[in-house]
Amino acid sequence: MTSWDSFFSTFAQSVAAVVGVIAAFVIARLIDAEAEYRRARNRSNELEVNAARLRDAAGAIRFEWYCNAKLNDAKTEIRKELDSPLRDVETPVAPDQFYAPGRFPVFIGRAVAMRAIEEAIGEWRFDAIEAEREARRRAESNLFFGSMHSSLLRDYPSYPGLHDTFRNVTAEANLDREISDEADQIAALIVDVKHHMRLIQLHLNSIEGNPQKSSLVAWVLGILAFLYAIGLVYPLSFLPSSGGPLKMGGIDAFLAILLSFKGALLTLMSVGFGGLLLLLYRANARLTHSPHQIVRLESATRLGYYSPYLKTMEENEAWAAFIKMKQLQHAPFLPKKDAEKFASPS
Repeated sequence: MTSWDSFFSTFAQSVAAVVGVIAAFVIARLIDAEAEYRRARNRSNELEVNAARLRDAAGAIRFEWYCNAKLNDAKTEIRKELDSPLRDVETPVAPDQFYAPGRFPVFIGRAVAMRAIEEAIGEWRFDAIEAEREARRRAESNLFFGSMHSSLLRDYPSYPGLHDTFRNVTAEANLDREISDEADQIAALIVDVKHHMRLIQLHLNSIEGNPQKSSLVAWVLGILAFLYAIGLVYPLSFLPSSGGPLKMGGIDAFLAILLSFKGALLTLMSVGFGGLLLLLYRANARLTHSPHQIVRLESATRLGYYSPYLKTMEENEAWAAFIKMKQLQHAPFLPKKDAEKFASPS
């Protein structure tokens, strides 16, 4: 029959081998996880820097000038529609009939568009009233000075000069070209921003829940500490150092062994191994992405992060999609042109 000292010696050696193999796998796993974590963190920093660059690029674009120019064009179109000979200046005009999403830029809200329509109606009404007053004044003047003056004005009407006409046409052409260039820059920016938002979302999905940090590693380290204490330190503490018989005792005997030279060696070895386990545990716990950086990246997945005008565009698109969904669900008989009147938030 095998003696107890041989059993405990073999048992301690087996446990030491198992602990060593498992610890080696844990260390290799943590090295790979830390390298992956560093790559993910560098990717987060890169995406955050690129988001700031796109925000600066959006700030350099003249959104306000572009919106004002498009609003002026829309007001001019509305004035042309109002200049119908069949329209009475005294008849109330509803601003909603002139609102259409394609007429106004998507970077302004419906309230701004409605104010522009009301301004166009007010200007048209004011000009129409002034034109009627001027016509009455001329009619009274013709009655006073006679028909001769009237015929002279009719036979020799005034025309704008050729230089003024050419200058106006050139200015309008330059303005149209400038508006078109600005629209191209805005379109290119929107494409870059949306592409970057998709990249950030993919990255956030990949680091969600801190995949580099493993709860299994923490459990394995705890099991290693238990195996080391029960399967290695405890048997070695009772093995004789001079070949004598095995002496096992209670707690008092164990404390006496710890105060001996053998106990000092076992204590130093335990402290070193415990420090290694603690180092591995903290290394695994540090594989956590900064919550503040995650919040900043999540904010960069919304258009409002880059420009308030892009935020308005996002709200308009969401509202238009909501109206379209409601139209399909609850009012399939509603004409599309009627639903488009409300396809933008107020």
